[in-house]
This record gives sequence, C-alpha cells and structure tokens, in this order.
Amino acid sequence: MTVTRDLLLVRTPRYVSHLEDMGRWFGGTWKDPLTVTMLPTGTTEFETKLPKLDMYTEGEELVLKADIPGMGKDDVNITVHDNILTISGERKTEEKVEKGEYYSYERSESSFCRSVELPFDVETDKSKAHLENGVLEIRLSRTHEVEDKSTKIPITG
Repeated sequence: MTVTRDLLLVRTPRYVSHLEDMGRWFGGTWKDPLTVTMLPTGTTEFETKLPKLDMYTEGEELVLKADIPGMGKDDVNITVHDNILTISGERKTEEKVEKGEYYSYERSESSFCRSVELPFDVETDKSKAHLENGVLEIRLSRTHEVEDKSTKIPITG
C-alpha cells in the first residue's frame, strides 16, 4: 500500500504597511526603516576627517600616534578625563590668488574629535605629546593609583 501526501501552500493574509506599498511603487527605493543604516559605509568624508591612531605599550608607557597632517600644535587639543583620551582639532585654510583679472578666494574649515578608552589608568602629570611632520605622538605613563581629574596635555614641537 502506497501513501501519497500532497503539500498545500497556505498563505495567511497579512497587513501591507504603507512602506511596503511605497516600495512596490518606487521599485525598492523605499525600505524598512529598521534595516537602513544611517552610518556611512566605505571610505567617506566622515572617515577621512578622523585621524588614524596607532596604540601600543612600551614598558610602563602607553604610546598613541595620530596622523594629523597640515595641523600645528595650536590647532590640536588633547585631554584625559575618566580614563578616556580625547584628541580634537580644527583645521582652517584660506587661499587668496589675484593675478590680473583672475581672482580666487577659497576658505575651508573642518574639525575632528576622536576619543579612545585607555586600557589602564595613566598618570597625567607625566604625560607628554609631541607633534612633528604631521604625526602626533602621545606618551602616557601607567599608574597604579586611580586619578579622578581631567587634564590637558601640552604639545611640544
């Protein structure tokens, strides 16, 4: 005796949302807002404004190197607060060209702020920073005492 079973596809009626309805009209341009990310993807202006960081230890020191080309020590601020190091800065450029009947005047401004949590407590009084050839090097000394203060680190160079 052979038993045969047929599988039935049963579709339950479902509510069509306005977004799904719009998606059909506009060919997928409208998507579910929960699946759309608002963060930039790929290499964008958002990513190029943030300085790239290298962080490593040398003995009892934590060394951070940040690429900030075209910036001077007066354009950059470094602070440590609650075990979070923050590097911020503002870049302003102004270019004025006058040659005969040709006149060009361009200005641009951009700023950045990058914060990283430090892997251990640091002694901010012994911290130092040096800026040379567009590379900012920050050296933070490890401490075994917990400090609860905010400190600005001066830049030399």
